[in-house]
Amino acid sequence: MSQLNSVWVFSDNPERYAELFGGAQQWGQQVYAIVQNTDQAQAVMPYGPKCIYVL
Repeated sequence: MSQLNSVWVFSDNPERYAELFGGAQQWGQQVYAIVQNTDQAQAVMPYGPKCIYVL
């Protein structure tokens, strides 16, 4: 299966990040995160996004 160059992950429910990142890593070569605050940024770091954008 070919992969997309990049996949962006955003959720208004932080409890879903693990599931979303799992799927995103299957679909894309590079995964980026968009989060709502610095607490969420800390929470997604272990999932290995290339970059995290805080709104």
